[in-house]
Amino acid sequence: MKIIFGIILFIFVNISSICSADTIDIVAIKSQNTIPYNTTLCEFKDYLKRQHMEVRVKEIALRNKTQDELLNIEEIIKSIRPNLILALGTPAARLAQESAENIPVLSTMVLDPKSSKIEPPSISIDIPVKIKLRQIKSILPDVKKIGLFYSPSTRNVFEEASQISGRLGLEIIAWQINSARELHNAFNGMCQRIDCFLIIPDSTIYSPKCVEYILIEAFRKKIPVIGLSASYTRAGALISFECNYESLGKQAAETVLNMLHGKDPAMIGHSGPKEIGFSLNLLAARRLGVKISTEIIKQAREVFGE
Repeated sequence: MKIIFGIILFIFVNISSICSADTIDIVAIKSQNTIPYNTTLCEFKDYLKRQHMEVRVKEIALRNKTQDELLNIEEIIKSIRPNLILALGTPAARLAQESAENIPVLSTMVLDPKSSKIEPPSISIDIPVKIKLRQIKSILPDVKKIGLFYSPSTRNVFEEASQISGRLGLEIIAWQINSARELHNAFNGMCQRIDCFLIIPDSTIYSPKCVEYILIEAFRKKIPVIGLSASYTRAGALISFECNYESLGKQAAETVLNMLHGKDPAMIGHSGPKEIGFSLNLLAARRLGVKISTEIIKQAREVFGE
């Protein structure tokens, strides 16, 4: 108990002392070197600068995730001894937690942090399914039956969708599948019963090849697919909902400021994105025979196939 108390006290003192430091050293670990991660990190740095904070950020992007790479990152962290580690994405968050050695960690852009055993504070990119259903109802008013697959680890998503669907005049056609091998037959069996298909974050079910299969087969059967990000929309999904990455960067910076002002990281807890948006594929809409209003098109953050 004394050891645990000593570690907590060390972290608290370390955070509190940052406020008086001339320059804040931060190691930012990105799970991928892609636009969403870079956009989030860029706004994170810019927001802190706008608050007149002297920040020095060492950026690291995970590549092949080999043991040698992980050991190298650990050595970088030890040599810099940063005031704080910003982890972007679940792989980076797990690495940061293992390598932190009493250095405060803020994890962002993570999926389902509690199930992923990501310690607080964290900011997830999970969008509640109830928000997605309301948006689907608004954008696609003719849709009545929505299909989705879930595994035991995402049963809570199915239950949440079932609870709210009736109030929206929707019906959820949901099947539990336990591995990606079951997806092909399950999707073919579901297609005749649904008006659109909603992909939910679930690595047990959705490998890249499975997503590709659903997009192709749904297109052939003229079933709109609701994806997880603009990359899904670009690949053929009709709509995808995702968080605003600039807003996420600002949210991460605000959380760091709270930590710098002495707020207990454990008390900050887990939070979700404050702003979400959607992307549209108008080429898919035309070929699926789906009409999208001009007003909805104007609201989209990204539009493909114009």
